Amino acid sequence: MEIGILIASGLFKEYFLNRSCDFSDRISIMDNVLEMMEKYASNLEEVVEERTQQLVEEKKKTDRLLYRMLPPSVQEI
Repeated sequence: MEIGILIASGLFKEYFLNRSCDFSDRISIMDNVLEMMEKYASNLEEVVEERTQQLVEEKKKTDRLLYRMLPPSVQEI
């Protein structure tokens, strides 16, 4: 079963707690997976911020181009 499916279905903790391995191994595995997920989430936030900034810059460029192309009477609206 894939980790993504386990997390999405809420069975993540149950899956690791029911596995037949030492308790300390289960905690360690869960800690590692949670740490990886936190890093992944942080990375996604950085990517979203970067792409949002790129979008804002492109919007400014298109607005400037559009205002140069439109007659002044239409620009005011």
